[in-house]
Amino acid sequence: MKNIILSFLFLTIFSNPSIAAEIDYKMCSIAGFLSGDREKFVASVAMRILSKKGLMRKQGSHGADPKCQALWEKAHKLGVAHFIRGRYDFINNNDEALLGADANDFADEVRDAVISNMNIYK
Repeated sequence: MKNIILSFLFLTIFSNPSIAAEIDYKMCSIAGFLSGDREKFVASVAMRILSKKGLMRKQGSHGADPKCQALWEKAHKLGVAHFIRGRYDFINNNDEALLGADANDFADEVRDAVISNMNIYK
């Protein structure tokens, strides 16, 4: 089941190779935000994607890619602030607001992928 979920995520997220590099770095920020916001399951899925792409090692260690590591650390601070406050009043610009929205969208996609593989109508 894990392979099905990860395959689905890889296909939907990385289906266009021309924008794969941009999405890879976007995933660094999403993983950092979710980790800081203590969304353990979806943060671990995002970290798994990054480790498969060779951009990060396991969570808590230094990244294999310095740019990805820097993006992860910055987004992690925003995620911690969101977890503490529970809202987006700390956001200073539109990019930070988009990061929170992207992280929520990714989390919804992961949860939808899990639910789609379950027969909840038994």
